[in-house]
Amino acid sequence: MATIKARKDGTMELKELLGDDLYKQVQAKIDEKNSTETDKLKHVRYTDLSEGKYVSKEKQRTYHDASSKVNTRILANDSSGIVTEDGLLEFGNL
Repeated sequence: MATIKARKDGTMELKELLGDDLYKQVQAKIDEKNSTETDKLKHVRYTDLSEGKYVSKEKQRTYHDASSKVNTRILANDSSGIVTEDGLLEFGNL
């Protein structure tokens, strides 16, 4: 069995890990599944989650909606004038 080595930065492509034959089989199955789905947002994909950059669309929408509500409440209750219309605080007005 061949030794699998990551790059110096610790990353590795899926193709490098699986090898050409198995990678082609996996890709063929993904392509087969995706060919029956017209909505591209529902396509099967693989992604590197190790860097922590992936956030589901649902979670992003939930956080965005919650932060919008908080910003609206802050702006509505700000009588001091320290909150600008874009939601930033102006500390010079304190």
